[in-house]
Amino acid sequence: MKYLYGYCLPVILFVSVTAMEISCKGKNRSNHVPLEKTDTSRCGATIPRPTGCINDFVHLFTPGEQKTLDSICTRYSEKGYGQIALVTMDSIPLQQCDIKDYATDLGNNWGVGNKSKDDGVVIVISISQRQIAIANGYGTEKILSDQQTKNIIDSVFIPSFKKANFFEGCYNGLLAIDQFMSRIN
Repeated sequence: MKYLYGYCLPVILFVSVTAMEISCKGKNRSNHVPLEKTDTSRCGATIPRPTGCINDFVHLFTPGEQKTLDSICTRYSEKGYGQIALVTMDSIPLQQCDIKDYATDLGNNWGVGNKSKDDGVVIVISISQRQIAIANGYGTEKILSDQQTKNIIDSVFIPSFKKANFFEGCYNGLLAIDQFMSRIN
């Protein structure tokens, strides 16, 4: 019994936590290599540890809504388009850079996307600052440009956010990104 609690239980917990952390990484995990981990971004803002594809640090979504959003991100990854991380935060210290720079820093720090393809997409929403940014890896930018992501923000995310319907905005925004990539691929 001592063996079970002294050795097996910690190993089981480690494996469980590790599996949860990579669950949204899609089928091809062999090419996913996280970049160097740092505690702060170039903006001086703290970089939190990722919780999965949906990183709801301000608890905007119910568990069911998180699961729905996570399933869109997982399907996106399984189609081979890359990886999406959605991040909600109360605020970000934006004295030295903007929210898009912070989103890029999160993506680089967390290793979102396939390193060799640089195909990550990071969506950051700052609730109190009323800002949103989508940062694409260079591989994704070749298909989904900054102008196209701006159009998705303006036409899909923002109208729902103005009505304080953050789940609807994120749901439809993720679908818009997925549908755009489906038309191209």
